[in-house]
Amino acid sequence: MVLGSSGVDFTSLVALEIGQISNLSHIGEEFMRCLTALEDLSIKDCKEVRWLRLEKLGGLKHLTICGCPTLISLEEQALPCNLQYLEIEGCRNLEKLPNEMQSLGSVTELIIEGCPKLVNILEKGWPPMLRKLHLFHCEGLEALPGDWMMMRMEGDNTNSLCVLESMEISSCPSLIFFPKGELPTSLTRLCIANCENVECLPEGIMHTCPLEKLDIFNCSSLTSFPRGELPSTLKELFIGGCGNLKLLPNHMQSLTSLVIRDCGSLNFQQHHVQNFTSLGNFTISKCQGLVSFLEGGLGFGLNLTR
Repeated sequence: MVLGSSGVDFTSLVALEIGQISNLSHIGEEFMRCLTALEDLSIKDCKEVRWLRLEKLGGLKHLTICGCPTLISLEEQALPCNLQYLEIEGCRNLEKLPNEMQSLGSVTELIIEGCPKLVNILEKGWPPMLRKLHLFHCEGLEALPGDWMMMRMEGDNTNSLCVLESMEISSCPSLIFFPKGELPTSLTRLCIANCENVECLPEGIMHTCPLEKLDIFNCSSLTSFPRGELPSTLKELFIGGCGNLKLLPNHMQSLTSLVIRDCGSLNFQQHHVQNFTSLGNFTISKCQGLVSFLEGGLGFGLNLTR
C-alpha cells in the first residue's frame, strides 16, 4: 500500500501522525507535495514500511519513526534539510542511518532507541548543530565517531567545533571503548549506563570538557577513572552499580552533589574528602568499604546507608 493523494487539501496541515497501518510500504510523492506546511511527522507501528524519501517536506522540523521492523536502511534516503529533531525507536532491523547526517545543518537533537542492528552511527561526521545525542538499547553498537571535537560539512574542506551539550548512552553492551582525545568543549551533561563491557571512560572528562553533571551506573567492567582531575565545572557526580570500580578520581572539591551506590570494591582515601566545602549532598549506599572508612566522622553532614 502507498499513501497517496486523496483529493483532500492538506496544505495547511502542520502535524501528522501515521500509525498502525499494517500494509503501508511508503509515503507517495504526490501525497507529500500536498504537505507544504508540515512541521511535525510521526510514523508509528507501520510494520511494512521499507523506505522513506522525505526530502520534499522542506518545512519538516520534527520527525519520529517508531516501531517499523521492516525498515532496514536509511542509508540512501534523504531527509529534509530543515529537520531539527530526529527520533528513531523500535526499528529492530535498522542497520544504516542516512549517509548525509553530517550535512543536516539544522538537527539539534538525535535520539536512537531499540535499534539492535545498528553497529556504527554518524560514521561520516556529526550534524554541525547537534546539541543532544541519546542512544538507548542499541545492542549492536560497537563504536562512536572517532572525532569528538570537529565535524565536517559535506562539500566543505573546513572543520567546525562540535556544539554537543548532552550525551546519554544506555544499554549498549557491545560498546567497549570510547574514542581517544578530548570531548567537545561544549559538553555539560554525560550519562553512561548499563554498558557492562565498557572498560574505560572517555579521556576527555578529565581535561577541558566543561562537564556539570556526570552519571555512571551499571558499568560492571569499569575499574577506574582516566588519569587527571575532574573539571572544576563539575557539580554533580553519580556512580552506581560499578562493582569492579576500585578508585575515585582526585580533586572533587567543586562537587555540590556526590552519590555512590552499590560499588562494593571501591576504596576511599583520605584525600578524597578534603576540601569538600561546596558539597551539599553526599549519599553512600551498599558500599561497605566506604561506610567503614567514614564511620569515624567528617566535618559535614552525610547521608550514609549500609
